[in-house]
Formats: sequence, C-alpha cells, structure tokens
Amino acid sequence: MCIRDRLYIAAEYVKNYANFEYRLYEGPLHMQVYTQWEIYTNAEISKKTNLRYQGGIKSDILVPLAAGDEVVLLEEMENWSKVKTADSYIGYVENKYIKNKCGAVRVCDTGFEELVYHNVKKEGMINLTFHQVFEEVGGDFLANALSGTKGINVVSPTWFRLTNSSGDFSSIANASYVAAAHERGIDVWALITDVDSADLYGIEVDFMELFSSSVNRRHLIEGLMAQVDAYGIDGINIDFERVRSDSGPHFVQFLRELSIETRKRGVVLSVDNNVPTEYTAHYNRKEQGIVVDYLIIMGYDEHYSGGGEAGSNASINFVEEGIINTKKVAPEDKIINAIPFYTRVWESGPNGLKASTLTMASTQNWIDSHGVNPVWLEEYCQNYAEYQSGDSLYQCWIEDRTSIEVKLQVMQSQGIAGVASWKLGLEDKAVWDAIAEYMAAN
Repeated sequence: MCIRDRLYIAAEYVKNYANFEYRLYEGPLHMQVYTQWEIYTNAEISKKTNLRYQGGIKSDILVPLAAGDEVVLLEEMENWSKVKTADSYIGYVENKYIKNKCGAVRVCDTGFEELVYHNVKKEGMINLTFHQVFEEVGGDFLANALSGTKGINVVSPTWFRLTNSSGDFSSIANASYVAAAHERGIDVWALITDVDSADLYGIEVDFMELFSSSVNRRHLIEGLMAQVDAYGIDGINIDFERVRSDSGPHFVQFLRELSIETRKRGVVLSVDNNVPTEYTAHYNRKEQGIVVDYLIIMGYDEHYSGGGEAGSNASINFVEEGIINTKKVAPEDKIINAIPFYTRVWESGPNGLKASTLTMASTQNWIDSHGVNPVWLEEYCQNYAEYQSGDSLYQCWIEDRTSIEVKLQVMQSQGIAGVASWKLGLEDKAVWDAIAEYMAAN
C-alpha cells in the first residue's frame, strides 16, 4: 500500500513468493534483508570502542561497541574496516579493535522453493515460416501456399492484431486452416502483432497503458487463450515491435503471466526479437529466456528504408552477432533465427536515398532486366549487383540460396533450436533444399 507517497510492503506476504529473509530492529526502527547466502567473515571487538559513520576518529559516532561484540567484516582497509554489527548497523571501526577473524556461511532456512519453469518444447529442430495474411483464409489457401516447400513443421499466421491499448485485438483465425496444417504434421503458432495497428485501425498502441495494468494484461491473455481453445492452436507468437523502454518491465510481466496460461494448455509461447542492441535491451531477453519457450531473432533489416544508409539486409556478421549476443543471455535450445526471403534495392540519386523491396522469387528477373552481373562479396557472404541509370546508382545485396546456405551454416555451428523465415511466398523455391539440408544435418 502507499500512504502519503510512502511505499509499504507486506514482507511476510512477499516471503511466499521470493527467497529472502528479514530481521526487524527497533531504536531506531530498521530492517536487515538477506537475499544471498554466501561465505562471509566474522570478527570480534577486542575492547570498548565506537562504530563511526566514516573512518576517522573525528567522524560521527553511530553506536557504542563493547568488548566481545560480534561484527561482520565487510571491507578491510589499512587503518579502519567497514563492519556490520549484530543488529545491522554499518559503519567503521579501527583495525586495532578487531580480532578473531574467521569465515562463516550464511545458511538459507527460509523454506522457500524457487519456481521452476517447465517449458513447452517441440521435439526436434524447428523449421517455422511466417504466413502474412490480412483476411480470413482456409485450409485450401494454406495448402497452395505450402506447395513446393520442404520440411516446414511450424507455420505462424498473422491472425491477431491489437486494436487498442486495453487488450482488444482482431482475429482472422480459421479452423480449416488449422486442420489442414495438422493433416500435414505442421503446428500452428498464431501471431499477434502491433505492426499493422496504425495502418489498419488508425491507432498507436500505448504499451504502458496496456501492460502496466493487470486488468488489461489479463484481458489480452484471456482473449488469446480463448482463441487457442476455440481453434486448437498449438502456440502463440508475440510480435510487439513498438514497446518503448519505459514499458519494458511491464511487457516482461505480461510474458510471465501469459506463460502460465500457455503451459497449462501445453501450447508454445514464442517471442519475436530484434538482434540485440542497446536500444532494445528493455525487451529483457534474459528474462524471456526463463519464461518463454522460444526466442525468435528477426535476423534482418540491418539496413532498412528510412535508416539513412544503403547496405545489406542481413550480412553474415549481423546474423552471427545477433545469435551470439542472444546466446549470452538465453539458452541456445530456445533460440530460433529468422532469415529473410527478401532484400532491398537502393537508389541513390538527386532526390536522396530510396529503397524498394525485392523478393527472393523476383531476383533473377531483376538481374536479367537490368543486365547486371552479380559478384560475391566475402565480407557480406552475399552476391552484390549495381548499375547506373542517369544520375542514380542502384545497389542490391542479394538474398539467394547461396547467402541463405551460409547463414544456415552459422546457425548450425551455434547449435540453436532452428530456423524461421519471413515470409512464406517471397522465396525462391530452391531455398527449401538448403533449409532441408540444414534440418537433416541437425
């Protein structure tokens, strides 16, 4: 509770949910809280002296010390040492008054048992493809989209889009779509996103309003679970790309609460993340690595329209560093790296820098129509092509089967859980052979 801007915590209640112990002292009222159970150094006061605020005989006296008083030695310096008394006052004592130093171990006897998250895992490697749809489509549509693909065992359709900051969302889920996927041995991890909300509904989701409210979090979670139950969905994929830093802790709390409900149903919870950067640190991949089942790295958009610089969409160093830096905070068997089935053509001319999207499937037509001869750039592990037209220079770092193969080799060497692709329908069909080889090798 909060009274006159002071925060009060019910410590005995909190002890039911956190591993700590506390001791309360009076005269004046103060508290010692222990959250770590480690080796420390005990000592004894040899004769009557004073505990002072700082080292030095002119420093203020905090409390008197008697011969035989026990203290914990916190920091030992040349003439003075920082100590903590038995009733948890911290200050400084001259070294000449300290004797009988010995090691001790603080034992945890709270009886608290840490919560262990038993994650929902799909057997074997993941080969997930994102399926972007804007209207309800059924099983026949999915079957046609999957024609020519190989080894896909998860499809993630973009079915749910946030419509406000209270946890409401639109749904274009379809039962025949799920049935058609299951007939082919493919799981459905339905995706919810904020990316389209502004364009489709004219709203910018306020994630602070959404996630800082337990009521709104619960409303969103209950809505998602209703969809899972109604359509037999195998997983939920979270694709919230506009969460600001101030909303980060609340976003993580939403994932914790959502993970409880997905585990109850035995369905997968996955979250899409950019490659780690300082400005996306608030997504807290470390905590995600505890509570969610899979972290999907969006291993693309290294250079993007509006970014101010032409370059590769997904160079090999960008991809590898994204995986390595994610592995520093999350288990490798929870990490999936998403590869792009598209790239960009950059136009540098009198009107500045412009970018247009080039799908993998249309790359060869672009090469042929402009008469360019791509060359392999080892630095990027991509073929590169450029041409001049009038005052404009056109450049493209190409995504093709060869560039994807190198990315897959890096992914294999990093031992992660699998591959994802954005998005179904943009690919050159030959890329599925490379992905199938990657799946077979793991």
